[in-house]
Amino acid sequence: MAKHVIFIPPNTNQSSTVDQQGDTRPDNPRIQQAAILSNPYRLQDVCSAIREKYIDDIGLAVQATGLGGNRFGPNTSDVVRVTNSIGFSRIREDEAVKEADNFDEEDGKLNVALSIPRNNPAFNRPNCLTMRPFTEPMNQLCSKSLLVRWLRLLEGRLVASGQAFRTASGGLFGYEEFTALTLSLSDANLEQKLGQNPGTYLAKPSRGTMGQMQKLVQIGGPDEVRRDLLIFLRRSQYRRMRLSHVILQRYIDPPLLVDKRKFDMRVYYLIVNTRRQSSGVGGRPETGYFAFLHPGFVRLCSSPYDPSDLKNLALHLTNQSVQARQSELFSELKEATTWYPDELNAYLNRRGRLGEMNWARDVLYPKVAAILGYVSALYKEHLEDRDFAAGAFRIMGVDMLVDAKLRVYLLEFNEFPSWGRRTDVLKRVKPNMWLEAVALAAETSLRFRRREPINSEADLLAAQNFRLAFSSDAPQLARDRIAQLYP
Repeated sequence: MAKHVIFIPPNTNQSSTVDQQGDTRPDNPRIQQAAILSNPYRLQDVCSAIREKYIDDIGLAVQATGLGGNRFGPNTSDVVRVTNSIGFSRIREDEAVKEADNFDEEDGKLNVALSIPRNNPAFNRPNCLTMRPFTEPMNQLCSKSLLVRWLRLLEGRLVASGQAFRTASGGLFGYEEFTALTLSLSDANLEQKLGQNPGTYLAKPSRGTMGQMQKLVQIGGPDEVRRDLLIFLRRSQYRRMRLSHVILQRYIDPPLLVDKRKFDMRVYYLIVNTRRQSSGVGGRPETGYFAFLHPGFVRLCSSPYDPSDLKNLALHLTNQSVQARQSELFSELKEATTWYPDELNAYLNRRGRLGEMNWARDVLYPKVAAILGYVSALYKEHLEDRDFAAGAFRIMGVDMLVDAKLRVYLLEFNEFPSWGRRTDVLKRVKPNMWLEAVALAAETSLRFRRREPINSEADLLAAQNFRLAFSSDAPQLARDRIAQLYP
């Protein structure tokens, strides 16, 4: 049998991610012309433009302690650079606590407290913007066992209210278009549903574990379901877990392959919740809700896809942690396991099998944005932080996959995605994404407070790679995208 040779992109020989100014490093040499993702982020140009436009609205930035960990990971310095570049006046946490009156709403300025000092309520005000990575209502989105259940529930409410999303032909658009069958082991009708849908399933914990404890399970017909489930449980760590903490997700097969390997997409989902004083006397603060998509990067397995080998997860799961644990060649091939979105687009163009050029640019990533816009509309009440007086933003990782029929699937949301930078692609994508996300969150808040509508990313000076998926100023945007992309 001929040995498969994996394509390894040229080495850029550049270990840094962004230069001191954040906007002069040359474009990535692996891409001749970027159409989906462009780096580096134009930090100084963007921040100068924001500062010039909103000079009278820019207030203080609390230099809080403890910004690392899951909140910002290794990106803390990038976050601080953005607030400094925009022109927020830095103030230490201890000083901010003593001078909480400086955060008074009456002066009309936006203040940034990326980590609300000691949960001090003095800073939980409509004129503050903070990073709030996780809230309890996000469970219904980030729990793999609850995601499909809540999509079904929220979609039912939308349909019942006469507000259903419609495709170009007028048909109902729903979650089943972009999700795989997902069942909890605690499901009362588990055996019946599996018996009606035999095949391969991916077993995994209901909350993210960076690829750990995942296992492919083969489920036979109605007469074999119980036997197959018992064999699976006896041979796995799941027998020690609560059934409600384990899910079986229908394995999407056959997937679209790249270089004979399975791939998926890790994109980033930015939610910005904004606040402003009511235009009426004594009214409650008004809220804004905006969702953005960043194209992120493409993740590939390090070995050719083989559907008959269910034991070697390195052939099936693109997660970098899985690849590092299961593939002996990962250290040599790791640069081949992450691509830029434009590399995927260029590869598909070269292969010429999809019937159209630039399919990834013109169809795939717009569909991802449309799906996230739809989810944003359904989950609006869960994600807009109405229990929180200050404005807030958060960044989630979202995994998407394409099957051989070019159907786009939403796999899962990750409230605390990995910020590791194992490859050159990750060293460039992640820090530049953070720079843009913080600048975008700040500008979105400033613009909302001025009552300037946000109808598309073109309205925002900070937008370079992020695309607007949902806007409370223009809720029709999400509906129009579904109608445009789904026949």
